[in-house]
Amino acid sequence: EEVPKARAAADALLLVNPKGRVFGAFTGKLFDYLAVNRPVFGLTTPEDVAGRLIQEANAGYVVANEDIAGITANLRNMISDWESGRFPARRWEVVERHHRREQVKKMGEFIVSRWDQRP
Repeated sequence: EEVPKARAAADALLLVNPKGRVFGAFTGKLFDYLAVNRPVFGLTTPEDVAGRLIQEANAGYVVANEDIAGITANLRNMISDWESGRFPARRWEVVERHHRREQVKKMGEFIVSRWDQRP
C-alpha cells in the first residue's frame, strides 16, 4: 500500500534496464511507473521496447545506461524542467493501451483465436 504512495510523492522515478542479451523485453516496473504521473528517468537502450515506450508516452527522459555524457545532459534537462515546473505531458492514451487490463484482453483474444485453429 505504501509503494504507490511513495511513487506518487516522488519528483521523478528512476528506471534502470541495462543492455543485455535479451532485446524486446519489458520490465514490469515500467508499467507501474507509467501509471504514476511522474517523469521517468530511463537508463535503458532508447531503441529497445522500454525506451521507445517511455518516449512514445512522453513519460520522461531516456538514455543508454552506458552513455555518461547523455546521462549528464538528460539529468541537467530533467532538473531544469523540474525547476521550471514543466515536466513532459504524459500521453495517457498510450499508457492506457499498455494497461494490464488491455494486455490481458489481447492475450485472451490470442488464446481464443489459437483454440479455434486447433486440429
